[in-house]
Amino acid sequence: MEVKMQLRIGVITHYREMEDVFKHLYEKLDCVFIYRVGALEYAIGHAVELQETQKVDAIISGAATIPIIADYVDIPVIPLHIKNYDLVKAFHKAHMLTDKIAYLEFRENLRHYDFNQVVEILGYEIRRYQFQQMKNAEKVVNHAVANGCKVIVTTGNVTYAYAKDQNLEAIMVLPDEREFVSAVGVAKNMIRDRKKEGERNRWLNEIVHTSAQGIITIDNNEHITVINAAAENMLNLLKRNIVGQNINSFHNTSPLLEKVLAVGNGDMETIQDGENEYIVSKIDLTSDDDQTAYLGSIFKINELKNIQCMEMSARKKISETGFIAHNTFQDIVGTSPAIKRAKDIAKRYSQTDSIILINGETGSGKELFAQSIHNYSIWKNGPFVAINCSTLSANLLESELFGYDDGAFTGAKKGGRPGLFEIAHNGTFFLDEIGEIPLQLQAKLLRVLQERCVMRIGGSKNIPVKVRIILATNRDLYAEVKAKRFREDLYYRINVLNLRLPPLRERKKDIPPIVQSIIKSIKSAGNVNPYISSEVVATFMRYDWFGNVRELSNFVERLTALNMNDIRSVNKMLDELIAANTPDIQPECPKADSSHLTVAIGPMREMEKEIIKKLYEYYGGNKRKVESALEMSSTTLWRRFKTIQ
Repeated sequence: MEVKMQLRIGVITHYREMEDVFKHLYEKLDCVFIYRVGALEYAIGHAVELQETQKVDAIISGAATIPIIADYVDIPVIPLHIKNYDLVKAFHKAHMLTDKIAYLEFRENLRHYDFNQVVEILGYEIRRYQFQQMKNAEKVVNHAVANGCKVIVTTGNVTYAYAKDQNLEAIMVLPDEREFVSAVGVAKNMIRDRKKEGERNRWLNEIVHTSAQGIITIDNNEHITVINAAAENMLNLLKRNIVGQNINSFHNTSPLLEKVLAVGNGDMETIQDGENEYIVSKIDLTSDDDQTAYLGSIFKINELKNIQCMEMSARKKISETGFIAHNTFQDIVGTSPAIKRAKDIAKRYSQTDSIILINGETGSGKELFAQSIHNYSIWKNGPFVAINCSTLSANLLESELFGYDDGAFTGAKKGGRPGLFEIAHNGTFFLDEIGEIPLQLQAKLLRVLQERCVMRIGGSKNIPVKVRIILATNRDLYAEVKAKRFREDLYYRINVLNLRLPPLRERKKDIPPIVQSIIKSIKSAGNVNPYISSEVVATFMRYDWFGNVRELSNFVERLTALNMNDIRSVNKMLDELIAANTPDIQPECPKADSSHLTVAIGPMREMEKEIIKKLYEYYGGNKRKVESALEMSSTTLWRRFKTIQ
């Protein structure tokens, strides 16, 4: 259980008996009071002793004493004021003894009462005497006595004591207990606020001095007020030699510090120091009440290599949430010369930073190779970001690739959104079906590949990106260039390291191990002991698998789902596949060239549907040949074909 500590309050008083006067309040106030007798300059020693030795939390004293001791202690000091009511009580007590009353006060400018108003209310004469220095107190008392005064009323301990020594009636003016209670309340509030401020300052100080970012602050007179440990280490400086110095005093003594302090307000500059680079920014602080009132400046210093490390860590965190490559070259099944050669070339390509263009039919494993290249390269700790360019409209593809700024278009996410190029920073960006990118986006893509900078939609600044680019297509891009569907400059920019993936029909000896790998995956997904005999697998060799490994995988899944393992049934299914992908042209069919089809003139979309339909009929339902005739990807053809079913 937390033990509540009582506050310790020092009281410096001009009246020795004050401790007894307010004794009945102590339990109510719940404080420890430590009294000392003194006033004005004679209270300084007491104030220091109360703070240093007695460890008090605050000091209460007379109003005239507070300004004097405040410069010698750094704890709250609270004044006790004499008010009109206190004078009335003292004068009434004196008037009960005699009508020859003298009032002795110190420094009129510090009083919080109205003497003339009190006298007017009381209706009898009271002679007033003032003194400016303690050494004159005795003279003032003697002067009052010489003028016939019989009772001395005073606020000072010296005048009170001297009057008593002269056998005179003396009455001390004391603050009312309500004033004392109020002063204690003020002390408690100030102690509490000081404690909160101290905790906040310690917290801020801890943040500043444990920050990995270098921090230097200067005041409005351009003197350095703070330099944290990180800045000391970066700039090779010592705090004791820096703090308190004017920023102009480092000319030719610390060139690096001089460069830092020369950075302008709101700027962010890169500073070179040998092999080290620093990013420095400056913020000028102004008053909330007057924006022209300069308060000082804050300089923030970061080592470029630390920023890069943090950025790498952030990118890695992003990759852990989804942008990650799961596959490696070990996951590429096959021992045929064709696939071994492709893997060998891919491994060598992975050790460079150049753009890689993967050519391969649908289902041949283009993304599998892209992920493997990423995990075999120096970029493996960064994100792997992949996008299929054929699945998105032109506008959506642009926003996905390049991102957008706040308010770039209706419905844009508040604050904007980074594009996939930015997300792939320090990693690999894989763009599949690159041949499907619209011409208007190809120019923007070319610029990114050349300058390695991205400008968001609606933005005005270039964002540097450091990213490995892997592209893939199932089209003949050179033919696309000749047909004016692909930019020639972009083609020559991306056709640097070309990797051709062999179709499955060119490496049929890899079918058995691929089938075993597919069965293993099906089993790990929860299916119960899927099995296909080696005899059944052998029958797979008579089909060319135009959809490559993807088509083979689908076929194997279908067999295991149907629990079909007899050769006759499997052969029947293969015959259906062969029939569906082999032209069945009757002899009486004209041997006309497919380029001489006749269609009715009408809307472009309808004409396109008619061309696809007639070519499909001409080639006996062989989609592969329709793709080749139209120079169209299977994905696009399938999307268009569905509209005419």
